[in-house]
Amino acid sequence: MSAKIMFERRVILVLSAVGAIAVLPFAVIRLWQADWAIAVLDSIVSSVFIGVFFYVWFTQKTTIPGVILSIFFLLTAVLTVVLKGPQNTAWLYPSMVGVFFLVGRKWGVVVNVIAIAVMLTITWNDFAPVARLTLLLSTLATNAFAYVFALSTAKQRKLLAEQARRDSLTKALNRRAFEEQLAWLVSVHQRIHSAPELIIFDIDHFKAINDEYGHDQGDRVLIQLTRVIESRLRITDQLYRIGGEEFAILPLETRPNYSGCLAEELREIVAATELLPHRSITISAGVAAHELDESVEQWFKRADQALYRAKAAGRNCVEVAPKQTHDSGIKHKRQA
Repeated sequence: MSAKIMFERRVILVLSAVGAIAVLPFAVIRLWQADWAIAVLDSIVSSVFIGVFFYVWFTQKTTIPGVILSIFFLLTAVLTVVLKGPQNTAWLYPSMVGVFFLVGRKWGVVVNVIAIAVMLTITWNDFAPVARLTLLLSTLATNAFAYVFALSTAKQRKLLAEQARRDSLTKALNRRAFEEQLAWLVSVHQRIHSAPELIIFDIDHFKAINDEYGHDQGDRVLIQLTRVIESRLRITDQLYRIGGEEFAILPLETRPNYSGCLAEELREIVAATELLPHRSITISAGVAAHELDESVEQWFKRADQALYRAKAAGRNCVEVAPKQTHDSGIKHKRQA
């Protein structure tokens, strides 16, 4: 479940629970007072809130329940004024705020403006001009505040979601983002023109670098390496840090064997770049193209095995995984 859907689910669950708790006592009071019209209205609204709560709880669906709650929030506010008089216009304010969270900023503005117009129309003869102006300005101000808050919340959620997908040190995409993208590529392989390809690489003798230069310098190497790699990649080639010194690249929209050539080019670029004074830094890489009916785990394992073969072949090397038909692997090697 995505973070956006989880947020929407929590909002609907909270608002439907709060709505049921807030309205249900009034239904009981109206029944006690034999105020049948309002009692029936409050009972229906409470039942809808409770129904929406359990529907979302069990199905995880949010779009239709959000629309239903928005309609009922505003409809209840309007009908309460119609049945009990203009002194109940206060119910419009929390209803409008709730709408922003349920249907978003764009539709929230549209729906709430319509609700304000309806409310002004049905209370026109009940309020003096100053009271009408007060109602108009206060409801518009409430919408403005709610809009700004909803906008700020959306930006913050987007920022947090992006941070959750980024490695805190190198700012490359992290393992979580990698696994999500890997699974998506496997699911769409049958609908795209070429097989998605995976590159896994890591820094040769990185432990020795940490031992000799310290972990601070090792971190700088990781950061600089990320910048060097990203400077060569296309905008559609995604770089991930999936382990300590282990990285992955998922090139999108590639021609066949593109990843093998890219991995070799990156190997040469890294070997020619001075990431540490007076010490050569190299990488080894494994490449694998996804095959139909191959699982995420099988695809990753073939690329990982190719990386281990590159290490065994002397490092500073690129190995392309053979197909499942046991074709021989392609090896690119240049000793540092």
